[in-house]
Amino acid sequence: ELVEQGIHIEGYEHIKQWVQTTDAFSNPALEKAISNNPQQNGLQKALSWSHRVNAITKTLPSIGPFKNVQTSLQNASTFADIAIVSSANLAAVEYEWETYKLTD
Repeated sequence: ELVEQGIHIEGYEHIKQWVQTTDAFSNPALEKAISNNPQQNGLQKALSWSHRVNAITKTLPSIGPFKNVQTSLQNASTFADIAIVSSANLAAVEYEWETYKLTD
């Protein structure tokens, strides 16, 4: 949207190309792209941003799972496969599910 409004973001084209062509949206995939294309400064900006977001996320208080979610998941798992849809990265999801024993 910013680019459409005429606002130039240095390295935007590198990030856009990576997003359109990557097989995985992860820091390791981004690090690999940086090693293959060290001149593309937008990729390093994206990785730095990702690291900052992950660090900030770790400082946020946890509110825990919704009431009755563990029982609901246990009941539902007897007749359905459970899928997780989250904007969080895998490590954060695994940490929360293990912390609140939602995988039991």
